[in-house]
Amino acid sequence: MASPPPRSPDPIMVTHTDIRRECPAEVTAPLPPRIVAGADVQIAALPATLGYLAARFRREALLEARLIDAAGQCPK
Repeated sequence: MASPPPRSPDPIMVTHTDIRRECPAEVTAPLPPRIVAGADVQIAALPATLGYLAARFRREALLEARLIDAAGQCPK
């Protein structure tokens, strides 16, 4: 009985992993300038409305801080 033909060696697979930190344009885009109320601006509203506005301002400040922090983590 004849011996089987010789097997070719298993192929060698080489992999390369390149990890790059990238940031989306939304994070690196400059923030619009803050809106500054004039000295004569007054808001007269119900307490619930004022509470709502205060919550919106706090949320805006939090989101702005997060964007600034995220942009600081982006590669230069």
